Amino acid sequence: MALSRHPFLVRMSILCFFVVSTFSASREDYITENTRVGFRVELKGINSGSNLTSLEHVQRALLRGRNRLQRLTAMVLSKKPGPLDMGAPVHVGDGEFLMSLAIGTPPKSFSAILDTGSDLIWTQCEPCTRCFHEHTPIFEPMNSSSFSNLSCSSELCQQLPTSYCYNDLCQYTYQYGDQSFTDGTMASETFTFGSVSVPNISFGCGVDNAGIGFSQGAGLVGLGRGPLSLVSQLNEPKFSYCLASINGTKSSTLLMGSMASNLSAITDRHSIIRTPLVQNSFQPSFYYITLKGISVGRTHLPINETDFAISDDGSGGMVLDSGTTITYLVESAYETVKAEFISQTNLSPVNDSSSGLDLCFDLPPHTHYQPPKLVFHFDNADLSLPSANYFIKDLSANEMCLALGPSVGMSIFGNIQQQNFLVIHDLESETVSFIPTVCVGNLISNLGLSHRKHLTRGTSHLEALESRSVIGKNLTRSELLMRAMQRGEQRLQRIAVTTNSFGADTPVDYGNGEYYGDGSFTIGSLSSETLTFGTQGSHKTSLPGITFGCGNNNQGTFSDASGLVGLGGCSVVVGLSDAIEKVLLLLDQLWELTG
Repeated sequence: MALSRHPFLVRMSILCFFVVSTFSASREDYITENTRVGFRVELKGINSGSNLTSLEHVQRALLRGRNRLQRLTAMVLSKKPGPLDMGAPVHVGDGEFLMSLAIGTPPKSFSAILDTGSDLIWTQCEPCTRCFHEHTPIFEPMNSSSFSNLSCSSELCQQLPTSYCYNDLCQYTYQYGDQSFTDGTMASETFTFGSVSVPNISFGCGVDNAGIGFSQGAGLVGLGRGPLSLVSQLNEPKFSYCLASINGTKSSTLLMGSMASNLSAITDRHSIIRTPLVQNSFQPSFYYITLKGISVGRTHLPINETDFAISDDGSGGMVLDSGTTITYLVESAYETVKAEFISQTNLSPVNDSSSGLDLCFDLPPHTHYQPPKLVFHFDNADLSLPSANYFIKDLSANEMCLALGPSVGMSIFGNIQQQNFLVIHDLESETVSFIPTVCVGNLISNLGLSHRKHLTRGTSHLEALESRSVIGKNLTRSELLMRAMQRGEQRLQRIAVTTNSFGADTPVDYGNGEYYGDGSFTIGSLSSETLTFGTQGSHKTSLPGITFGCGNNNQGTFSDASGLVGLGGCSVVVGLSDAIEKVLLLLDQLWELTG
């Protein structure tokens, strides 16, 4: 069947990137042949699945956040010159998110805590001298054909902050600042993320482990900047995460390697807020960003930039951290921000709030109050936050509380402030990017996609997206706007009809077709075919096995196109879930930006 070269309507609804439980063999071959590693992992909150109220979720997260702040501060202070001796190096540990993965051959599944503030990957191993309870069987190296111990002369053994040698086996010890620790043997193993298996990952096989922060997972995956981390071992310069709301039920998403690279390429660069990463030689694993100032409402606060600068002794600076709940500012800066919110917020402060946050206001019942805007002025980037990213509402107590707190020795940009942003760490360009996004588990939408005139990338050339209003028509600007508004109103009516039908007591019978709410429809049979994007000789992109509707009874306002390409939840994107890498490469080409 020849592919029609007539234009198709492109429906840019909600763009889905699903990771399915199985990939085709060609997917794994693709990764191997191109020596690129990319995968997607679902992240769940530490208290996911527990029967907690929204306030209880926040309160527990705040408690963990304070403990983590203490650990981070201890790390900073331990590096300062002077009589203070912290003994073995202190690491951050714990975090707010769990990731599912598997280890060994055959793979054995377990959950681990994700931590952007530390490097070591480790899990509990048998035979255990002392192990905490975990929800999955403890890994037994003797049952895996791909397990091997690391020798004392191995490069990564030399990178450990604390290690010793026993029978030429590399032994490690890692302490986390609150008497939590893991001790064991460094080893190499195959790790599986989704359906992507990565061999020769070095990790700690812990046989003596203890700590209250590890009870939800069977170990920890470090995503820090050091050589022991997963990021460094994959040798892929990009990773990104999209964190859902703290008090919601949706999962979050982690994208590693080529998956993060491809996803970042399809976004509208005008929606990207990018700031440089900076390094602190005293804390080389942390992701530091430069905060130059803060605005509340229209007031640029009188905060000295040096309050957020990295000092000569390694203290100070601001760390971008996924494991700390709220943002902590050095005390002088925090007090300035707090005073400004009290001044600009036309609500009464609460003296004794049960939320656990420092500044709360009385919120009258059934009131929709919009607080003053909060903007963080980073180096070369102004990040304006949605109010949900800096005020937490407790409707049961009729309060709303500022999700900021004071700290000593350093500042931290927490995960509440990062929620519903796609946060891309690019260690090649030494930048971190924030892209306004709706982070809802398997679904990542509103990625700043836009219609552009030229769509080219590399040696491929794809058909340009053209506005329906301008194809072959000589219209004035006002006529273009009027026609677009008419179509928008019709689309709104269609959406309303669709939404109402899903909520009806009696399901609407749409028959064997697709109905669009205004009398438009297509009826036919579902078929499978190779679709080719592009028309210029060798500059074509062909994708086989695409499921599509072969319509033989069609009616509606589609006169200037011969069909429709959906990018929603049941779209071509999801239909290609067995070849997700190809889809991302296609989208990479489709939305390449040229300014």
